[in-house]
Order: sequence, then structure tokens, then C-alpha cells
Amino acid sequence: MKIVAVLCMILAITYGQSTWSQAINGTWNSITGWGTGGIPTDSAIINAIGSFVVSINSPVTLITSLTLGGSGSLPTLFVNGSSLSVPALNLVSGTLLVVNGSVSVTGKILVNTNGTVIIDIASGTIQSILGGTEIAKGQLQLLGATALTDTYKIANGSALLLSGQHTAASCKFSGDGTVSLTGSLTLNNAADCEVDSNTFVLAGGFLNSTAASTAEFASLVVNGANSTIQGLQVEATAVSLVSGSLNIATTASLTVEESLTVSTSGIVTVMGQLNVLGQAAVNQGTLLLQSAVVYANTTVANGAQLAVNNTRLVAAYIRNAGTVTFNNAVAGLNSTANYVTVIGGQVYINSALTVQFGAAYFSNVTAQGAIAIQAGAKATLDNVMWTAGKINNTGNLILSNAIEYAGDLYYYATTQSASLSVTGAVTATDGSIFHFSGQGNVEGSYSNGTVSIEGSFATSAGVKVDGILQVIGGALSTAQGNIQTTKDIIVTKSGMLIASINSTAMNISTNANLIVNATSQVIVQGALSVGATIQLGAQSTLNVTKGYASALALTMDSASTYAVTVFSNTTSRVLNVVNNAQLSGSLEVDIDASFTFGIGQTQTVMTYGARTGTFGMFSIKRDPDSVNYGAKSATVTRGTDTSSSGMNSDASAFHVAILPLAFLAYFF
Repeated sequence: MKIVAVLCMILAITYGQSTWSQAINGTWNSITGWGTGGIPTDSAIINAIGSFVVSINSPVTLITSLTLGGSGSLPTLFVNGSSLSVPALNLVSGTLLVVNGSVSVTGKILVNTNGTVIIDIASGTIQSILGGTEIAKGQLQLLGATALTDTYKIANGSALLLSGQHTAASCKFSGDGTVSLTGSLTLNNAADCEVDSNTFVLAGGFLNSTAASTAEFASLVVNGANSTIQGLQVEATAVSLVSGSLNIATTASLTVEESLTVSTSGIVTVMGQLNVLGQAAVNQGTLLLQSAVVYANTTVANGAQLAVNNTRLVAAYIRNAGTVTFNNAVAGLNSTANYVTVIGGQVYINSALTVQFGAAYFSNVTAQGAIAIQAGAKATLDNVMWTAGKINNTGNLILSNAIEYAGDLYYYATTQSASLSVTGAVTATDGSIFHFSGQGNVEGSYSNGTVSIEGSFATSAGVKVDGILQVIGGALSTAQGNIQTTKDIIVTKSGMLIASINSTAMNISTNANLIVNATSQVIVQGALSVGATIQLGAQSTLNVTKGYASALALTMDSASTYAVTVFSNTTSRVLNVVNNAQLSGSLEVDIDASFTFGIGQTQTVMTYGARTGTFGMFSIKRDPDSVNYGAKSATVTRGTDTSSSGMNSDASAFHVAILPLAFLAYFF
């Protein structure tokens, strides 16, 4: 009987279910820890109330299951340089720590906790061979260097926290819970990672790959500082940016199939290649695209901001009710089909937005800053209020409908082939200046303010200025269209205003004054019509060359020049002054080679309603005898000379209007 009792005691100690019911540290093989149940071989429960450590220092195999934790229990099961093998592992609370060991679960790892259960693989492995890992309730936090080889099913309201340095040959997450990466996850050997319906949160984590891998997410959330995607292609149905930054490295890309949403009171930063096939929405806060390549259609809500820094926008349609800021941004990528569109809101270009390929389109926006349009590219400003800035054009600029500007706006055309097309009105606040510099074409209708020509420009479709037109050290010519102003035309600093000869439709007209200042020229080969006074300043020239010129009045500085070419017996192609012509300065008369200016013949060089003063000196290649001032016109008469009729002479004769005084001086 005593032998039977001893055998029964031994069986009770080494077999059956046992419970670690005392909050004491000990080893798995400690009979003291297991109490009356003995050392388990079938199933084990470690749920003593309190904190304690149970160490496995030699291999343990259970037949049925192991349950770790319970209400009020915070155990640590420490697999130290050994192994644990069990069909089912139930995690309720506490920590499973593996150092130089292994945990093999042939069935399922089940997490059912009111808090967080930790698996810490400092070195070693944990694997669920058939059943995977299910988080039915609470959170499972993976620390250390866990190799993710299982499938993970995460229930709604539950979470898997990846806080260590993890690797995966493949991984699959399912359910309606959350996967949060605060550590790193590296996909090895071109592995794929699939997240069916979970929310995958990058909370300062690092998602990496050692080969060309793909990660697929139903919902991706960025909520933490400095999250990184590197070396793999990430595809997500929906992305939400809550806080922190997301760095998509140059070896990676993020493709969003449906929606990308920014909902934060702060700044969320995205770096790298971002492709949004659906719609991106900045609902609040700021989305900062930093050193990125972006394909995205975006809405920016009132009070929100989209900041584009050192970023290439390849295909972007931005509907803006807030603020869009560009800083060293580039539009287009190796294709004329690329486009960037911004509609509505406030736009700030802190440094040049370069339109390198394709087209950029701004509509119904208030903007300031600089745009550079490269050869072959196009930019359109449609119903834009431009408060200040510069447009540098080598390609094609289109101003459509009503573009308004307050403050000075600079347009710089870098090549003669640079194209400017204007439909509708360009309107400025009074006192503002639209500066044209460089070279190319200029056209359109400009209201208020001043249009300033500071380069070499021609108009083919015409320029109409309901304001002041000034040519400062540059040149403006009518290549095919008309130049019209309602206020003064000012030509100064060696500027040139040219009415071309190619067509009588190429006219220059103003309702106000034509003011020609120092060393500047107005050349009339087409037609010039001045509604008020032509004012010729010192060292300036009005040259009527086979053209038509008219003005209400004329004033001449003593150092100015009126030049005219005579080529027929008509008086229509000279300067016609309706009222008073105040004469001074020089008269230069050229005779067209096709016209015979006979000896004794008189030609009209100016008509006027009244006259004061005379020309101080004049020159002509056919030696006129005098300048004659009639009641309504000034004429020149050819005297006798040694040159043949109809022949040009290179020598010009200078005649001073005060000849009698010179004659008297000869005798004294």
C-alpha cells in the first residue's frame, strides 16, 4: 500500500495540469512553485497574483496548453537558453521573455487581456506553426528581435504593437484591429507584407526591405515622429496623416489607391515618392511635402496648408480653400503630359516654382512669388490676383480672363522664342507696375497701373494699356498688332518705341501724352496717334519714316531731334500737329532713294495748327536752301548743288537758323 501511494504521488507531481499559484521567483522544475499540482507535462497555468519570474532552463514540452497571466497577475516566463513546445499558448497578462531560446506553438497563440501582454525576443525565436496568432482582446507588444513568421488576426479594438527590431520572410495581418510600428520591420528576400482590413500605424517606426518587396495595407496611419519607408513599394487603400513625419526613401514609394487625409493641428511631413490615385485631403494643420516626388490630386480646406518644399510635382490637381506654399518646387517630369493645377485660395511662392515639363495652371487664386517656365513648358494664370513676384519665361505663358496684380509684377523672357498669350484683361491697382524685361513678345489688355518695357519686345496680337506705358532702356515694336494706351506713353533711358512698316494695321496710339526722354527714340514706320502732346526731351528723337504720325500738340527740347523721311509729293506721311507745335532742337530730313527731289522743289516736313519757335539747326542729304515756316506747315526747299537729281549724297549740309548773326560776325 505504501508503494502504491508513493507512485500516485510521483504521478501527481510529474503529470496533469498544474498551477503556479504563488508570487515567487523560481524555475519551471521547482516543485515549490507549482504547489500540490507538481511539475506540469499536460497543461500549465501561471497566474499567481503579483509580479514574479518563472525560468525555463531546460527543454519543456506540454501536451495541451500553457496559460500565462490572469487577473492581478504580472508574471514573466523566461525561456533562458532552452526551449518551450506547446500546442496552445494563451496570453492573459505579463511577459514572455526569450533569450537564446525558442518557443514553438503547434496550434494557436491567443491573446485575451484587459491590458498589454509582452513577448520579448531578446535573442531566439517564437513561432506558431499552424494556428498563427490571434489577439482577441487587448494589446500584444512585440519587443526585441522577433521574426514574424505567422499570420496575425487582430480583433476590432485590439492592437499588435511592433516595438522591437523585427524581420519577416512574409507576414499577413487580418481583422479589424490595429498594427502599430514604433520599432522596425524588415522584409527579407523580396517578402510581401499584407494587411487585409487592419489599420497599420506608423508611429515613429521604420518599414524596410532588403530586396524588392511589396507591403499592402487597407488603412495606413502616420501618427508619430520620424516614420520611414525604405526599400519597398507600399500600397494602401487609405492613408491618414495625424502627426509626425513620414520619410519615403528614394528606394521606396507609397501608392494610395483611394484617399489620403491630413487631420492634425500641427505639421505632417512626407518625403519621397507619393502616388495618390484617388484624392488627398488636407482638412486641418499642414501637409509638408519635403524633397518628394508627388502624383496627387489634393484638396486643402479653409485654414489648412499644403507646403511644397524642394519637391517635384508630376501630376497634381490642387483645389485650395486654404494656403499652398511653394519653395524650390518643380512641376513636370520628362513628359509634356504632366500637369500641375491650383484652383482657389492663397498661394505663396517663397522661391521660384519651376515649370520644367508639361503645364502649370493657376485659377481663381491670390498669389505672390516667382515662376520660371522652361522651354517647351507652359503656365496659365486664369483669374489670378498676383500681389508681387516675377515670371521668368523661356516657354509659353498664358494670361487668361482677368489677372489682377497689386504691387509690382516682373515678367522676364529669356529667349526671343518665349511666348506670351493674353486673353481677357490684366488689371493692376493704381501705382502698380508690370515689368517686361528680356526679349520676346508682349500682348494683351492691361488696365490701371503701368506697363513697363525694359527689354526688347514686339507685339503680334496687340497691346492695349488702360494706364501708363513706359519703355525704359528697352524696345517695343509693333510686329503685327496695335499698341494702344489711355494714359501717357513714356520712352526713356535710351528706350525705343517702333511702329513697324510691315502693315498699316501696326499702330501706336495713346489718348494722353507721348513723352520721349533722354537718348530715347520713337520710330514711326506704321502709324502713331497721340491724343495729347508729344514731348521730346533732351537727346531724344522722333523719327517719322514712311509712317503716319499725329498729335494734338508738340513740344521740343533744344537738344531734341525731329527726323522725317521724304519719299513722295504727299504731305500725309509726316508729323501732323492739330494745335500748336513748339519747335526747337534739330530737324533731320532724309530723302528716300526712290524719290527725285528736284532743284527748287519744296517738300512739307510737318503740318500744324499753329507754331511757336523754329528748329535750331537742320540737316539734309540733298542740300536744301532753307527751312520755311508757313502758317500751317514747315517745308524744306532744295537749292542748287553739284549733286545729280535723285542721287543720295553722304555729306549733310547744316544750316543754322540764326544765319544773319553769323554773317555779321564774319565782318567783325
